[in-house]
Amino acid sequence: MPGFVDSHIHAWEGQIAGIIPNSNGIANDANHNYFTVVHQTLGRITGLRDMYVGNLLTALSCIEAGITTFCDNGYGARHLEILRSISDVTISTVPLVNPPRGQR
Repeated sequence: MPGFVDSHIHAWEGQIAGIIPNSNGIANDANHNYFTVVHQTLGRITGLRDMYVGNLLTALSCIEAGITTFCDNGYGARHLEILRSISDVTISTVPLVNPPRGQR
């Protein structure tokens, strides 16, 4: 019997989960706006090793929660090399690799 499927996850953000617990949709709020903090600030300085760790933590967290397959919306993916981190954990994934926001 298959496990649960998460149809929308951003695996590269695994290591920063919960960093902005009071996030909002106010565009000019540099401290609490999700897109500003994650994509415009952290996304630009996140390296391949950071993304590897994020992907690995996300995959392990999914397994711990009973999720055996997830669809990774990798908006922060800049290199296919980071997908290896998911293969280091026995889990099925559907990678959707897109350039970071602002670079499309």
